[in-house]
Amino acid sequence: MARDSYTRLLDGMLMYHAGFRRSIATIQSLLPGTQSVDARPSLLTILSTASSLAQHLDVHHSIEERYIFPLLAKRMPAEFGMDHLKEHHVMYDHLKRFAAYAGTVQKNLVKARKTAVEGGDWDKNTYDEARLTVLVKQLGDALLFHLDHEEHSLHADQLRKAGFSAEELDAIHM
Repeated sequence: MARDSYTRLLDGMLMYHAGFRRSIATIQSLLPGTQSVDARPSLLTILSTASSLAQHLDVHHSIEERYIFPLLAKRMPAEFGMDHLKEHHVMYDHLKRFAAYAGTVQKNLVKARKTAVEGGDWDKNTYDEARLTVLVKQLGDALLFHLDHEEHSLHADQLRKAGFSAEELDAIHM
């Protein structure tokens, strides 16, 4: 089956974007109740997912900003120009705060492991569920808005309207 040059970029992005959405949803679904020491396995899953999400988003957006969007911005400056980069920066600022706190919590849990009491709660200096909940919400809001906007901009009709030829789109490496 021949691939459609006009849908190739969006199709390629959707796989990654779905993974980012899944990571945020996983974290949000596991968060309630993690202040309890007994929820340590869920908290460890959250921290592992947070680390993976941060790494994958960083690589994904670095590739987009360096190789893909500068080419698209030539004909679609409103969609892939400075405003798009601002979205990346806003999302990335939230990601940095989220990842930094998740990393701190991971270190704190190692230190607190021996003093944690089953049936009790983590000390707020070790881990604060409310704080992580806010950070995840902020990241999720910025990320999901950005992904939706990016996907809309990559639709075939938008690329055609911008005047891209199939050959030009095929020349963009993914």
